[in-house]
Amino acid sequence: MSSYATEGQLEPVKGRLRLTEARVTWQFRPLPSGAVEVMNEAHINPGSPLPGFVTNMLLVDTPFETLRAFREAIHRPEYAAVSYDFVQEP
Repeated sequence: MSSYATEGQLEPVKGRLRLTEARVTWQFRPLPSGAVEVMNEAHINPGSPLPGFVTNMLLVDTPFETLRAFREAIHRPEYAAVSYDFVQEP
């Protein structure tokens, strides 16, 4: 799964920084044990005077928060029996 920053889709919000250059990829691989290996790779260029340590913090913390939200979402009843043709189950 890949996502890229886009420009011009939303109006600017005063006091908020919108990323103009970002690429994030996720790979999910089922393991024989029933667990899922998750790999995340991201490149973010905030295009602002934002300090590097803040950008790096986003690169570390955001994937964990995203996975937490994924986990919560997949346990909702409306997703219990959902399947998609593009998802290959083992």
